[in-house]
Amino acid sequence: MPKGKFKRLIFSEEIKYALKFGYKINIEYCYQFKRGKDLFTKYVNDHFELKRNSNDPVQRTISKLFLNSLYGRMGMKEIENSMKIVDKKEADNLDKNTNVSLLSEISNDRYIIRYSGRINDKIRKHFVKDPLNLESVKTNNYSKKEIRNLGLNKSRNVPSAVHIAAAISSYARILINEYKNIPGNPCIMSDTDSAVLPYPLPNKLVGKGLGQMKLEQEISKGIFIRKKLYYIKNSKDQEVIKASGIDSSKLNYNSFLNLMKGESIEVERINFNVEWKVLNINVVTTNIIIQGLKDSIKTIYNTPDVNFKFISFPIKYSIIVHPFYPLENNK
Repeated sequence: MPKGKFKRLIFSEEIKYALKFGYKINIEYCYQFKRGKDLFTKYVNDHFELKRNSNDPVQRTISKLFLNSLYGRMGMKEIENSMKIVDKKEADNLDKNTNVSLLSEISNDRYIIRYSGRINDKIRKHFVKDPLNLESVKTNNYSKKEIRNLGLNKSRNVPSAVHIAAAISSYARILINEYKNIPGNPCIMSDTDSAVLPYPLPNKLVGKGLGQMKLEQEISKGIFIRKKLYYIKNSKDQEVIKASGIDSSKLNYNSFLNLMKGESIEVERINFNVEWKVLNINVVTTNIIIQGLKDSIKTIYNTPDVNFKFISFPIKYSIIVHPFYPLENNK
């Protein structure tokens, strides 16, 4: 959770959770929703069982995708469609600058048009500048009754529900926060559904059940610059490098050592450059700079007298551990 004074819109259960840790909260306003019961229980259980028990990798992948997409679907930005009857000049302007899904002439100098959002400028600037010309395409004349019967003015049948997405993400933060505050087992790094800890978790928390953790790696050495940018060597002497947005094969142990020391490094990255005018895609190699840790972010090594030290900051933190606690010493 953040530190210091801040303002944000927070799900009520997360507010209750924060109060247990001494947060003081002043509520300025709220939105109230009717609480559902077992809204997605069957959906989640069914897909989880398919994911856990299926021997078909395709079926397993699809079930996992369905589970992971629930939050995203509910939090998806609603695309609002507008429908208007306009003259030819305005129809021409909307056709060039917005995403048009319906355009039809209904009378002399009157067009019905349904559109949403502006077109990407890179595409829009290559549009022809000729005025709207419907002579080359078939157009139909519709009465208001026909438009209604065709369903052209219906609203979207699967609206988003940002309050459900907010609840899902809040419960995820509450759950993972429990793993970040285990007495005697300080968290080194965590993400949405994972945590790096110096000691193994109790057996009851590890398994294949819904909500249980899975042991992914036993780490012998690690450098954690920030979330999704870290290096580890596991107990099998295998190196694992995670670097979001960067080809991890371009990085190695020394790269992370340099970043930890505050040095910036330069890495090649492949981009796809789209030439909209000729509809061509070029593969372009560019160099990007990964900034090293700033002086305000400290790194702590193991010392002979202290096997493990941990320091965290409100926004960013990094740790290097050489090595972690030997797992066999944890009884």
